[in-house]
Amino acid sequence: MFFPHNNIIKQLTFNANIGHNHPKVRTMQAIQMTMKLPVTVKLSGKWHIACCPILDVMAQGDTESKAKNNLADALYLFLTSCIERGTLNTVLKEICRA
Repeated sequence: MFFPHNNIIKQLTFNANIGHNHPKVRTMQAIQMTMKLPVTVKLSGKWHIACCPILDVMAQGDTESKAKNNLADALYLFLTSCIERGTLNTVLKEICRA
């Protein structure tokens, strides 16, 4: 069972300090982004599975709300990882093409 595709995490805001392990950045920098991302939620047995299809990131929870909160955490970790690896530009360009 899928919930409507127009479920959206209204704003995913994250702050990430980068620089201490990044070879091209010598000073710490704060990055703040606000994104509106599409989210689908399906019920699979007793679990709610939340997915951001545009970034191919998923999470689960025993309620729809918990699944969405877990997805927000997973997206934060994914995007922070992109910043640390220097791949955020590539990921954002892929989103624009989708």
